[in-house]
Amino acid sequence: MNSRQTIFTVCIFGAALIMNCSKSSSTVTGVQTSLQGSLILATTVSPDYSEGNFNVAGADGQGVDSNLLALGTDDIVSTYGGNVYILERSKGNVIKLSGLSSSKATVAYQVNVGKGVDPQQIAFVSNTKAYITQYESKNLLIFNPSTGAVSGTIDLGRFDAYAGTDSAVDTPYMSPAIVAGNYLYVGCQRLKVVGGYPEPADSSCIAVISTSNDSIVNKIMLLKKNPYSMDTVGGKLYVACPGAYYVYTDGDVECIDLASRTNTGAVILESQLSGDLGAIKMASPTSGYITAGINGTSYANEVFPFNPAAKTVGSPIEGIGNASGVFGGVICSGDTLYVADQSSTAPGIVSVNMATNTKIGQTTAFHMLPYSLAYLSNQ
Repeated sequence: MNSRQTIFTVCIFGAALIMNCSKSSSTVTGVQTSLQGSLILATTVSPDYSEGNFNVAGADGQGVDSNLLALGTDDIVSTYGGNVYILERSKGNVIKLSGLSSSKATVAYQVNVGKGVDPQQIAFVSNTKAYITQYESKNLLIFNPSTGAVSGTIDLGRFDAYAGTDSAVDTPYMSPAIVAGNYLYVGCQRLKVVGGYPEPADSSCIAVISTSNDSIVNKIMLLKKNPYSMDTVGGKLYVACPGAYYVYTDGDVECIDLASRTNTGAVILESQLSGDLGAIKMASPTSGYITAGINGTSYANEVFPFNPAAKTVGSPIEGIGNASGVFGGVICSGDTLYVADQSSTAPGIVSVNMATNTKIGQTTAFHMLPYSLAYLSNQ
């Protein structure tokens, strides 16, 4: 569980309770219904953080299939090659669902990559190669999505906070990861535990790894600390760095030029949003979206459009009660942005027209709060 989920759990929901549930290769109950076409996949979590689940909604708002697969409480969903992958972070599990595009999904495998390692994100190179970041380990996993096997590790210990000194921390706190071209980019937060919770400490960086030979080729230093989420568009990598939480002047979104692998500086500052930066999603070289945690009468995430070229931030999108700030909290396809809204009164998936940045719909037939989203095309 990374620092943002730690604060979110302790301050809002209380201590997380972990469910014990096993899965085998069997049909996922409930998917064989009338849902057709492209789908929005959602992991959900209960308001008291005691359980989670997997759900499917029609991208066109045609319906929802809920409670398809019992999960833990900090689960991230991704898609690649028509398959669905779920990281049960709290349990160290990777779950692969096959056949969901044909409405006959099965759990192809569930594998455990390690106890207490807190896998954060899976970044795909191909159907047979991916990488998994681990928050509580210095080892980046080389993973085969086809078989579920771990084929090797890459030691990122050189990126530990205060590495090489007496104050060195034994993990780089790697979290966001993305593949662009022939390279993997891994955000190393380089935190230090203070009072039982990890906090920003050493200068943060992006580790650059060749996907051809798995060697570390570069380190890109960041201006701000705590890289939390990343996305690419137009040959640029955009990195959201919230810094310390509840401090709204120490974060930014930075732009990495992928051709030169250099940091070209901040495109927006946290002070422009007056909130903790969270999930980022890029729609084009001139349009992106980011969540920001606003500590008003209660702590809630709003979604802001921004223009990285002009370095401007628009008004928050209306009609979203509390966007999920984790990876997959905001996704886009075509001209539509989808937001996991964790509002206590109307939780669901909000659809936003990206041309006008206005809410155009909402799916609310969920039994829990939406947590992480992914898009699965059936075209």
